Amino acid sequence: MGKYLGTDDYDTIWEHMAFTNYVQFFLPATNGSFRETSWSDLSERDFAAFTEVVQQLQPDIIIVWGSVINSALKERNPYLVDLKELQETEYYVCHLNVLGVSHPVAVINPYHPSSSAWYSGQAKFDQYFSNLLKLLKL
Repeated sequence: MGKYLGTDDYDTIWEHMAFTNYVQFFLPATNGSFRETSWSDLSERDFAAFTEVVQQLQPDIIIVWGSVINSALKERNPYLVDLKELQETEYYVCHLNVLGVSHPVAVINPYHPSSSAWYSGQAKFDQYFSNLLKLLKL
């Protein structure tokens, strides 16, 4: 994150950003090995926990890794500010007006870094993340 903000002062960085695991419970492994999260794994409990974290931390930006949460977090979210922005940023960026938070919260949703798609999409993440930082004057 320091390369984007021009500082390694992580206290300053984390005053404006948040990270949380969207799925709030352990998923059963398949045949004793890792399995990817699927859309059917997502629940209202996860959304409620996400909302609670946003209300407590009140970040300017949240990075949410992975694309499985697209519809639950971005497309069907009652706090979504502008669907057009979401479409114009190739579904990377949206803003939420969450109850109890005094400012719009930017959500940026790149591929998970463990995914091979992360590397092909990293330039887009860099572009959209840099744009958010400029808008927030961070």
